[in-house]
Order: sequence, then structure tokens, then C-alpha cells
Amino acid sequence: MKYLAYIKPSEEFLNKAGDYVQNLGDDVSKNLLDTGHCTVFYGQLANVIKGKKTAPKIIKGFKNIIPSPARNTRIEKLELFDENSLVARLEDSAGYIRRIHFSLINTFREFLDRDILDNLELIPQQYRENRDRVRVYQTWGSEYSGDLYAPHITLCRLKQVKEGILTNPFEGIEWVTDEVYLAKRVEGKWEDIALVKLH
Repeated sequence: MKYLAYIKPSEEFLNKAGDYVQNLGDDVSKNLLDTGHCTVFYGQLANVIKGKKTAPKIIKGFKNIIPSPARNTRIEKLELFDENSLVARLEDSAGYIRRIHFSLINTFREFLDRDILDNLELIPQQYRENRDRVRVYQTWGSEYSGDLYAPHITLCRLKQVKEGILTNPFEGIEWVTDEVYLAKRVEGKWEDIALVKLH
């Protein structure tokens, strides 16, 4: 079963980002703001281990791992990810979001589906020869985890990259990150199953 833990940006950011992506016009191949979020965990977790269902333990573990108080969040910069994805990188110089990420991946490690981890064909083609990407995939269940984790919100995929597209239009926008959500993939859709409020 696929699980996703994430934090939500503010409506102010999503509205501004929506206008920004719309103004890119024909340069956009796919708008990804309908699921606007920052992933703090993504992975395939086993449904059953040693004959016991894992879902209750996964949810319990999720509710007990968050070590950080609520903090203000802002966009540090725009950058390209995997060549054609335009993302808004979150400022995390204090390591606040990374602490949440590492707490989650350490908590969920015991539930990782080992058969998935051994199948390198599930890693995107461009990363299969990258030792660091393979290492974090086989350790944490995602090629974007661990020391390679970079908190961001994906805005869109681009057909072409034009000059000036990485200018940050979100200066001055901040929001309080005080909730973390856990969702699982059910029949092709993400369903929220748990929520942790940060203090």
C-alpha cells in the first residue's frame, strides 16, 4: 500500500501560485497545483507483516513521531527538478521540515515492503545508475528520501524553460505549518487517514 505524509501550504500561496502557473500559458504541459503540498514521506508499506495487519501500527507510529513545534514557512526560491518540473523550494535552514521527514522515515522503515526495495526497475530510469539515489531508495523506500530530501511544492511540468522563469514571485508570503497529514492510496486516489497537529 502506498502512503504519503504531507504538509499543506496556505490558500494565499496556492492562489498566487495558481495565477503564476496560469500566466506561463502554453509553456506548461501539466498543472500540478490541484494536489499542492509538500511531501514529508512517500513510500510503499507492507499491508501485513508476520500475519498481522500493519495499518493500525502505521497510524500509531505516525501520531507519535512529530518532534517539532509549529513554525512559519516561506518559499526560498524556484528551481527545476527532474529537468522539467518547476518547484517552489521551501526555506528550511533550521532543518524543521527535515526533522519531520527523518522522524517519519525512521518510524516507517520497519514497514517497508522489502520486495519493492529490491526492484530497481521502480526507480526512474535517469536515477538507476546514480549510486546515491539507489542507496536512499533501498534504505528508505524512495529515491528522494534521507540526505537527498529537499522540501518543495511542485507547481507544474514545463514544455520549455524560458529566461526569468525561476524568479521567485512569492516574496513576503508566509504561513504557519502546524499540521501534518497521512494519506494512503485507495483505488487510484489519495485518502487522508490521520492528522497530527504540531505544538
